[in-house]
Amino acid sequence: MKILLIGGLGNLGSAIINKLRLNEDLEIYVLDDPSRINPNMVEWFSRNNVKILDSNSNIISDEIITGLKLDIAIHLAFRKVPDTDPLDVGTNHDPNFALAMRISNACVSSKIPLIYASSTSVYHGLTGLVTEETPIFRPSSSYARSKMEVEQLLKSSPQLKFAILRLGSVHGLSAGIQFETVVNKFCSQYSNLKPLTVWYGALNVIRPYLSILDFVRAIEFIIYNLGFNNQVFNLVTKSWSTQEMVSILEKQGGFPPTIEYETKPGFSQESILVSTRKFEETGFKFTGSLEVDIKETLNFLRENH
Repeated sequence: MKILLIGGLGNLGSAIINKLRLNEDLEIYVLDDPSRINPNMVEWFSRNNVKILDSNSNIISDEIITGLKLDIAIHLAFRKVPDTDPLDVGTNHDPNFALAMRISNACVSSKIPLIYASSTSVYHGLTGLVTEETPIFRPSSSYARSKMEVEQLLKSSPQLKFAILRLGSVHGLSAGIQFETVVNKFCSQYSNLKPLTVWYGALNVIRPYLSILDFVRAIEFIIYNLGFNNQVFNLVTKSWSTQEMVSILEKQGGFPPTIEYETKPGFSQESILVSTRKFEETGFKFTGSLEVDIKETLNFLRENH
């Protein structure tokens, strides 16, 4: 089986490579900027079944996907877009939409399925229990709006086979770990003896979180068990309040953190409980641990200061 990871050297992609590279029956192609290969990744690309495609010179196209004779594409890439960008004036202004269109067209031409990493951020602004079928009228940020528009693009392609995964905020170690998601950011600030930056009013707000180990297991589960029948699935290990995360951080780190509050215009103080019933009914079990992920991330940061 041949798999293409688009944006595969980041937090999510590196975790997938680290697991799947051990399967010699798989060929893994990684489309990304080779300058993002860090020392922890170098050994991967000496293996026969892991290959890098330079995204600076290889624009995703029908020719690339057809030439590689792929079986599956996994789209993880995302270009950050500030909330001030006028994405609501049309999808042509969103580079993520343009990239997704090229990817989906290439997948249709080559008759291969696509896994798309979306986000539970599309639910922000709602309240209470939400499911994959909950109506979303107006995403609350440019990030969520971009994810939603790509989802709609994929759903509107009658010939595309896909699985859309709405990820909770990811926590846990990977070779390409980034310290921008809430838990990983807190671990970095805590390890560097800096205050945890918390949005004003967020301390008791409950939001969905996803262990990166559960994310990788879900990818494997879909590839080997579910097939592709154009479904949307929520991937959430557990929902936590910010206060609960701070308490776990203190327990694992050994001393109380300080908190510095920041104001975020438009931040919703409504708690969200994201249902994972649909995905769990397929037979998948979420087994990740916030406590373990925080402990391992803190240990990694201490060892690499």
